[in-house]
Amino acid sequence: MNALAAMFAYFWRAERKWFLAGMAASAFTVLTSVALLGLAGWFISACALAGAGGIGLSFNFFQPSAAIRFLAIGRTVGRYAERLVTHDTTLRFLSTLRVDLFRGFARQPMQQLASLRSGQMLERVTVDVDALDNLYLRLAMPVLVFAVTTSVLTATMLAVSLTLAMAVMALLLSTIIVACLIPARRAALVDPCVALRVG
Repeated sequence: MNALAAMFAYFWRAERKWFLAGMAASAFTVLTSVALLGLAGWFISACALAGAGGIGLSFNFFQPSAAIRFLAIGRTVGRYAERLVTHDTTLRFLSTLRVDLFRGFARQPMQQLASLRSGQMLERVTVDVDALDNLYLRLAMPVLVFAVTTSVLTATMLAVSLTLAMAVMALLLSTIIVACLIPARRAALVDPCVALRVG
């Protein structure tokens, strides 16, 4: 856990601006998707009610339609920006990490370096560094974007209804708990099989 926190701190120091830019693009994409889903659902329901009530001719179709198109285009642009920025940030981080690692190896005494075979050291460095490409994309980014979007959605719903905001928060918390328990359960089931194979 301390090693993971140290890597997060190193990542933050190395690529702080790109880190925040990727998080902003991802949060924008998620919020745009949520807004598009809500507006499209409201528009379909309003059209159905307007048709059933006989006021279809006086119903304003143009503004909701334009807003839906705007949100759809914004979601597409946000998704493209998210992929571009987050992957570029990951590649920048890995290149900086590789340089710092080999710079650290160069400072070590020759006796310590001689104890490691060149192929073994290269393999360990390559595997360990390549494993860190998921640190930003699949660990840090989803957690931080979830926190940002949840805060924005909760603040928005609090302005509408306290009961609705509490219900949505309870649903989100239950989803987090289930999402954490399922992998833990699967890991507990896999461990004995792995132990038998190793034994």
